[in-house]
Amino acid sequence: MLYLSADSCHPGHVKRSLAFSLAKRIKAICSTQELTRKRCEELSRALQKRGHSYSKVTREIDRALNVGEVTNYGREVSSQRVPLVIEYHPGLPDVKELLRKHQPLLHLSPIMKEVVPNLPLLAFSQPPNLRRLLVRAKIKRGTSTVGPSKHCNKNCKLCTDLVNCSVIRSHSCGKVFKVKARESNCMATWVVYCIFCPFCGMQYVGMTQNLKERMANHRSALQKVVREEGGGSGATFLRSCAELYSHLASLSPCHFNVIILQTLNPPFIPENASYENKMVILNNSRERLKHLENIWMWNKLQTISPMGLNVNDGFDCQTRKPRVRAR
Repeated sequence: MLYLSADSCHPGHVKRSLAFSLAKRIKAICSTQELTRKRCEELSRALQKRGHSYSKVTREIDRALNVGEVTNYGREVSSQRVPLVIEYHPGLPDVKELLRKHQPLLHLSPIMKEVVPNLPLLAFSQPPNLRRLLVRAKIKRGTSTVGPSKHCNKNCKLCTDLVNCSVIRSHSCGKVFKVKARESNCMATWVVYCIFCPFCGMQYVGMTQNLKERMANHRSALQKVVREEGGGSGATFLRSCAELYSHLASLSPCHFNVIILQTLNPPFIPENASYENKMVILNNSRERLKHLENIWMWNKLQTISPMGLNVNDGFDCQTRKPRVRAR
């Protein structure tokens, strides 16, 4: 068995406690003192082969054998000390001594003295290394794609372009997210959708109250851009979709696919509701749908240009209206 090398880039207390923790484990496992002493001698020789000092290893093993029985197994030990987590580096100074030296300065403030009454609990996090960059701890499973959605038995262009899947992978960051759509057909309403390029995978996120009408508008606008030589003057009529149309117009053939990312329950409007109440209900639902769109666009798929095809025009890049200057 290979133990931690003495030359490894680990904090000093980790190397010092290695022999102690392993000897405690041996003491807990072995049934007789003779067997315990034999296994501890084997541990001492193995650690010395890895470059550890004989005197330090012997001292820690003796300390582990002489320590009393631990009686708090299975119970959490509560501590009022505030944890201070620092990324470890061999060139770091003695952080614990610095904390002890400057804690009186922190206690000059009554508020900070109440928040941090004791010395912070120092902990080191592992810095980036080749193993973490090249090897994954979890096995990467393939994305489960169901395939094209069911056709509506009509001459429907959207049914051909609509893709039904359970997960979607971000083209910009590579992360996989679960699709939260209750339905995936051309008659879906109140949805957040994703248009992606079938050739390069670039993505665009949008929202709509009627998916079929919105995709028809996208195709019509895209055909207009193509007729006007691939997004020259024609791409300026809808600023929020300029990147999308310009990119798709440069493809041959000009085509895109659609995925429904998330659906929102249609707003319930009472029959006897006044016009003002209807508008309030609809506006509230539009705000919730816009909030979902921003989550998918900014936090999840990250489709803001240049990583995606959404135009970066402030936080509300899809619904923000141009400001009208006062005269």
